[in-house]
Amino acid sequence: MWPVKFFADDDGREPVSEWLNSGELSAKDKTSVENKLQKLSENGHNILINTNMLDNISGDDPNMYEIRHNKCRVIVYFDEQKGEYIALHGFIKRKQKENIHIEYARRLLNSYMAEK
Repeated sequence: MWPVKFFADDDGREPVSEWLNSGELSAKDKTSVENKLQKLSENGHNILINTNMLDNISGDDPNMYEIRHNKCRVIVYFDEQKGEYIALHGFIKRKQKENIHIEYARRLLNSYMAEK
């Protein structure tokens, strides 16, 4: 089992937790995203990679993944040293905007790495 923890910024805000509870998602979508985070925790990314629920994000870091449900996305980072996932950012995918969200998640990851 690999725990999934929510990234918290310097002010204690947890972007993914806030997004899940913001009301932006339907109850069904929220439950589905939470279930997929649980499946990630139980099974790890090696079992789920390249399925309809999880894919690697291309770029510098091979440990960044995108959990998918319909248009809902959660970007997670696998911290190999701690053996846990960090849920960085959640959003609803819209055309041409996904790169903005991925760059934001990378900035959050840099903050996380600086605190380690």
